[in-house]
Formats: sequence, structure tokens, C-alpha cells
Amino acid sequence: MEIDQETLDVLAKSAGFSSFEELDRRTKAEKLAKLDAARKAEDERCQVEYLKALELKDKLILDHYPESFLVSIGGKRVLKAKSGMDSFVCPGCAEPLGEVRAMLHDLLSVCDPTTGRFEDLNLRMTMGRQGLLPVVIDAVKCPKCEEASRIVCQVLL
Repeated sequence: MEIDQETLDVLAKSAGFSSFEELDRRTKAEKLAKLDAARKAEDERCQVEYLKALELKDKLILDHYPESFLVSIGGKRVLKAKSGMDSFVCPGCAEPLGEVRAMLHDLLSVCDPTTGRFEDLNLRMTMGRQGLLPVVIDAVKCPKCEEASRIVCQVLL
């Protein structure tokens, strides 16, 4: 038995809709709204996980600073990280430089300050033979005063 358009419209009207097309549009809109809500919830969950991971990395770095890491901004070594990652500031205006955080996270991806080991065996062998430790060097402009500073971040294991 085949259901024709007229029968579908009658069924849709009995459910409170003007036509079957309206019922179909509303059903599709509800499905899309549910999918969108699920995507947003997943995005928020991922964002929270990402921020927690960044906080854990920050804590690991700060727990081992300055014993395991060296940071030099504009030729001057930052001896203590008194105010967390905001301790790494522009020498001109004292604005925190977020680039230092990213550079330290890069170093953290190749070494573990809790064990003193390099994650990459080839890197460990190369660095060990040459007597070098991983270092990240970059020239950064302050977003506030636009003063250029040379930043050096190095592992001290």
C-alpha cells in the first residue's frame, strides 16, 4: 500500500501541522539543532581539555624553573618565575610575552624535566655527542610597545 501526498497532509494536520512539508521541515530543523548542540558541547569539552593540558604543561615548567630551563629576554636572564608565565615580560614595558610560553612548551615536547630525559632518541644521541641541549631562539615584537627582543629558551638537564 502506497501513501499519497493527501494522506500525508491529513496525518500532518492531525498532528497540528499545516502540511507534511512543514512537518518534514520542522523535523529536519530539530535534527540539525540537536546535531549543532552536540557539536558545540564536544567543542566546549575539547576546549576545556586543551586548557587543562596547557595548565599542566605550565605547572610542570614552573615547578622545574629555573633548575631545568633557562629563559633570556633581550640578553637578560629571567631568574625566577614569581608570577607564573606572566614573569616572562617585555624589557621595555613589562607586558607579559606569550611567545615565551609557546617556546617553553616546544621544549617540553622534546624533553622531560622530571626525568631529565629527551623524548626523541635521535635528538638525545645528537645532543649528547655534541654536548648541546635543546634551545629555541626567536626574535619577538612586544604587542604593546612593539619593542623587538631576542628570546632564548633552553633546557638545562
